[in-house]
Order: sequence, then structure tokens, then C-alpha cells
Amino acid sequence: MRFLIFTLLLFAAPAFAQDASPRPAHHPSRQLEQEKQERESRKKDLEKTAKKIDSEMADTKDALVDIAGEIKKNEARLTELDKRIAASNKEQDEIEGRLKKDRHSIGNLVLALQRLERTPPEAVLARPGAPLQTAQSAMLLQSILPNIYGRAERLKKDLKRLEEVITQLQKDQLEVKQTSESLAAKQAEVESLLKKRKALYAETQTGIRQEETALREISAKAKNLQDLVARIGEREREQAAEAERARKAAAVEVSAGAAE
Repeated sequence: MRFLIFTLLLFAAPAFAQDASPRPAHHPSRQLEQEKQERESRKKDLEKTAKKIDSEMADTKDALVDIAGEIKKNEARLTELDKRIAASNKEQDEIEGRLKKDRHSIGNLVLALQRLERTPPEAVLARPGAPLQTAQSAMLLQSILPNIYGRAERLKKDLKRLEEVITQLQKDQLEVKQTSESLAAKQAEVESLLKKRKALYAETQTGIRQEETALREISAKAKNLQDLVARIGEREREQAAEAERARKAAAVEVSAGAAE
């Protein structure tokens, strides 16, 4: 309203009708045009920024998808390692059980041989058929012992190999868990970045809408100003025409008076 009053006073001034010089730099129409250019420039900058942020958000979302895929693969690997460790531990328990059984068998065989060795010859000879049976038992025990010893050694080697496998699996498991922690931290970081970019994008869109609203208001003001200028121009032309008619009428009266 103040803008229109100022404009009305400006155009209604008597000097305006007599001054045909160009409009001054601070003329309302010039001010509106300058403001319009500034608003359009800011709007373009905001649109450019919004486009860049939108592209960055798309890249961030793709990064989150990639991280989610890595997390899934890592979890699958961790599950597989857990299964392998559990299976190795079970096999280790079984080998230890067989080794314990073989040690028990070796102990019993050694005790039996020791008893045979401690048996006096006269006691063996006193029993019918005992010497032959004793000799056969001793030979049998002596033939069995190497096999049991050999199996025990193989079990020890298998047990050592399993311990190395389990140690390596546990090391791999630790690395996978560390990778899981790293991926979780990276995921949280990227999610935070995406949240910030979404907020910035929303803020930029709000700025664009504000500039669009301002531009519509400027257009409305410019139209009102043009209408006002047109009305003032029409009024000035009417006044000029009326003044010209009055001048002609006065001239006619003067001529008539001179003729008399």
C-alpha cells in the first residue's frame, strides 16, 4: 500500500507532466526489476544446489546399499566360521576321546605284559599248558602294542592339526567381527550423512519456494504499477486535452472581441 501511495504521489506531481526526462535510477519499476533479477538469480543458484544435493543423496543411498550387501556377506562368512569352529571342536573332542581310549588300552596291555614278566618260570611250568599259553599271550600283546602306539601317534598328529585349524578359524573369526564393527560404524556414518543431506535438500527446496512466491508477488506489483501508470497517463492526456480545448476557446473569445 505504501508503495502504491508513493507511486501515486510521484506520478501525480505537477512536475511530472512537464518533465519528459528518463526515469531516475530509484524509480519503483527499476527497483522491482532489480529485485526480480536478484530473486531469479538466487532461485537458479538454489535449484543448482538442490540438483547437486539430490545427486549426492543418490550416491549416498547407493553407498548404503553396497554397505548393506557387504554386511550381509560378512554375516554369512561369520556364520560359516562359527559352524566350522563348532565342527572342528566336535572332531577334536572325538579324537581326544579315541586317544584317551587308546591310552587306556596301552596302559592295560603294558600292565598285562609286566604281570607276565613278573610271573616266576616255576609257576608257569607248574600249570598244565601254561607255558605255551603264556608265550602266545606275550607274543600277541607285543604285536598289538605297536599298532596301538601308531594309532595314538596319528591321533596326536590329527589333534595338533585340528588345533592349528581351530586357531586359524578363530583368527579369521576375529577379523570378520572387526570387519562387522567397521561396517556398522561406516553404515552409521553414511546414514548420518544422508540425513544431513536430506535436511539440506528440504531447506533448499523451501528456499526455492520462497523465491518463487517472492517472484509472483513482484509480478503482481509490477502489473499494479503498470496499471497505475496507464491510468495516470490517461488522466494526464485528458487534462492536456481539456487544457487545449480551454486554450482554443479562450483564443476564439479573444479573436471575437478584437473583431468587434
